[in-house]
Amino acid sequence: MDDYQSGQRDAIERLSRTALEHSMDGIIVVRDNQLLYGNRQYARMLGYEEPRMIGDRPAFFAVHPDDREGVDRYVGLCREETGASAPHRFRLMTRHNRVIHAELSALPIDYEERPAVLGFIRDVSEHVAAHEELKQERQKFSTLTEHAPFGMVLIDEKGNFLYVNPKFEEIFGYISSEVPDGKAWFHKAYPDTAYRHRVISTW
Repeated sequence: MDDYQSGQRDAIERLSRTALEHSMDGIIVVRDNQLLYGNRQYARMLGYEEPRMIGDRPAFFAVHPDDREGVDRYVGLCREETGASAPHRFRLMTRHNRVIHAELSALPIDYEERPAVLGFIRDVSEHVAAHEELKQERQKFSTLTEHAPFGMVLIDEKGNFLYVNPKFEEIFGYISSEVPDGKAWFHKAYPDTAYRHRVISTW
């Protein structure tokens, strides 16, 4: 190998190390249930100051006990595949027993001339929290509309009825399948054509 090729190889190695250490995702290399490598972001994700503080441990020592079986199964499937598998959602326990929601993407690689698995771990706690908050808001909305003392209807931009609450059905006596849109409802609620047109104009 000439000096140019050697210099190129060294430059690529330095670039790779920089990318690994400054990645926003945790990056790990595991083999036979052993953690062979964990980058700085993965260590910090778990509450450790330096990557060396998570060395010489089982591959997934920080995985929540209830999620270990699923992670093991996912990694096992990754070893058998030729490309990256769909991300797997699981929980991590930090050094101070705080729960982190994480997403693991992995693929098989050769590491030090032996098969291993390269994993990318992303902290998705904020996404999970936002999703849970939205879910709770939807549940609140559902509870309010289901028990509202007045009729409510949710209509899309084309006038289709997306939802009618129980009070609406009680007041008018029509279920949603009988009045799929505003036009059908107006015809049933106001059978007199002239009066119906006056009401629609008022609306």
